[in-house]
Amino acid sequence: MKSFRMILAFFVLLQLPAACVFSQQRPPATPLITHDPYFSIWSTSTNLADSDTVHWTLSAQPINGLIRIDGKAYRFMGKGPNSRTLVVPAMEQISSAVTPTHTRYEFRQDGVSLKFTFFTPALPNDIDLLSRPVTYLTWSA
Repeated sequence: MKSFRMILAFFVLLQLPAACVFSQQRPPATPLITHDPYFSIWSTSTNLADSDTVHWTLSAQPINGLIRIDGKAYRFMGKGPNSRTLVVPAMEQISSAVTPTHTRYEFRQDGVSLKFTFFTPALPNDIDLLSRPVTYLTWSA
């Protein structure tokens, strides 16, 4: 009986690190455009429209995204062109996902689904591709 408890305790303790890894679903900052330490733009909020985008040093590097649906404007990225005088409502963010080379977002508003993907081809096995400071932005509505 004592050996069974020890084996059970061992397996429980073995699962704790995995539980900690899977419990954090969102990184502290989401990479949007990342080429090198001097040229990168990040989102520091859970929803892409909750704050302006920044450099990793937290200096402002705002990118704004607006969409017009049936004549009404909505924000899907950034706080807006002038957050003090112009109030543009934010779209509902449905999901976000971060992989080593892609950051994906999905939004919905008034029956329209908007998908945005930031792709930086930072592949270490292709030095020519890695040296290009290019991020591709793919979207569909």
